Amino acid sequence: MKRTLQVLAIMLAVAAQSAAQFSDAPIGVGATPFALASDYRALGWNPSALTCSGLNPELVGAAASIEGAFGLESQLLGREDLWGDVFNRTGYEDAWRGLSRDEWVDRLIDEDIHTFANFTVAGTYRRGKKWAFAYRSRQQFMSEARFDSFTAETLLGGAPEEIFSHVLIADSLFSLDAIDFDTLDLANQIVSLIPADAIVGELLGESRIGFQYLRSHEIGISKQWGSAEDWQLHTGITGRLLLGNGHFEIRADENGELDAFGAFSSGFSIPPLDSVSLSPTLEGVRQWGPVGQGWSFDVGATLRHPDGHWVSAAVTNIGAMEWRGERYSVDQALSNWTAQATGPTQIVQLMTTSIDPTTWFDFGTSETRTIKMPGRVHLGGGMVLSEDVLVAADASFDNRDRIGGVGSRLGASMVMRLLPNWRIDFGFAHIAERGIKVPAGTVWRFQESGFELGMRLGDIQALWNSVQSDLSSQFCFARWTW
Repeated sequence: MKRTLQVLAIMLAVAAQSAAQFSDAPIGVGATPFALASDYRALGWNPSALTCSGLNPELVGAAASIEGAFGLESQLLGREDLWGDVFNRTGYEDAWRGLSRDEWVDRLIDEDIHTFANFTVAGTYRRGKKWAFAYRSRQQFMSEARFDSFTAETLLGGAPEEIFSHVLIADSLFSLDAIDFDTLDLANQIVSLIPADAIVGELLGESRIGFQYLRSHEIGISKQWGSAEDWQLHTGITGRLLLGNGHFEIRADENGELDAFGAFSSGFSIPPLDSVSLSPTLEGVRQWGPVGQGWSFDVGATLRHPDGHWVSAAVTNIGAMEWRGERYSVDQALSNWTAQATGPTQIVQLMTTSIDPTTWFDFGTSETRTIKMPGRVHLGGGMVLSEDVLVAADASFDNRDRIGGVGSRLGASMVMRLLPNWRIDFGFAHIAERGIKVPAGTVWRFQESGFELGMRLGDIQALWNSVQSDLSSQFCFARWTW
């Protein structure tokens, strides 16, 4: 039991400190964040929900306090032998210990690992008769990795120096030591030496490794068109200023060539506490100055009937970030280190090691790069079944090949009010390449003061299954609504 708690604590601690896939699903919405997001939480999902909230139609104001999320998501966590080893289940006590390097590689190939964390620094919402306004400021961190076979081998044991001594024969890589006259048919094959970057790009294959740390300031406004006694059209728009302190991505492009870029504020790497200077110097402030600036916007519309059913659509996260950083090149960094794995907790260590540029590279050249945001399309709707029961469904689509993208996401939810000041929610979501999730949450509101708190779990399948691929949670410990 003690070891189990240690494993989970390490996973959650790393997620909170470093943190695919960024997730900002609001509390109380089950599996339908687009259909049921309201007040300042609608920013990033559906700005038209500022005047048309299916979840809180009577809400006129809200203010944020202690609110955020963290989590770890991975197909690897869906393996029964991993959880059997963690919990010492019969037959699995040593399933992830004492493995050979090849056995570890087999377990890590093509596995997606996503971590995220975000925290609402400030948020406010105000609604009038026809108009509504919201503002939110957040800190956001997301990272993701997918390891191909060579990448997994390198992370587990380091790459041998002879990796840089290869030749290209008919679009295939061969070690110089393996070339002989039988392999090298001079009459039909063309041989060319290629640089280390191209070799590493080829050997990375389908691996994708990257992370982002952003600060955002969002302002949204919405207007209601039509009377409360008939169909209403609600339209909204959100503008977002993005400031970045960290970005890193390494992958092979369409031609198999290495593309690696990173940008970091000098203060992003937290120094030891005994060396921190609290004096308000200009240099100290500059350490946390952003190395990336950008913008994005959202637009949305909702059509609502007075009886309590509605449909909505939105396009979100349209924009770009400009990062001032470095384009990395391979020297001998890959052969200078090892990261031997000996147990399940090493999975998190491998993740954090993979998103560290010094793992892969010795140097880089200055470059300013503009990166487009992964735009998303959302569709949704809902219906009030009774005074205490609400159902909703939504779908979201984006580019899976971008950091933070998930491809397609489908969800359905039910929200039930058990007491005048207490409601619960649950639902089912299907996310491309990640399967089914069953999120659930609860919200408690003190009616006289408007004080609200709640918790949402990204997946609760562990209650009836022996495995679970999502360890995530959204929390709200203090906010006010009226």
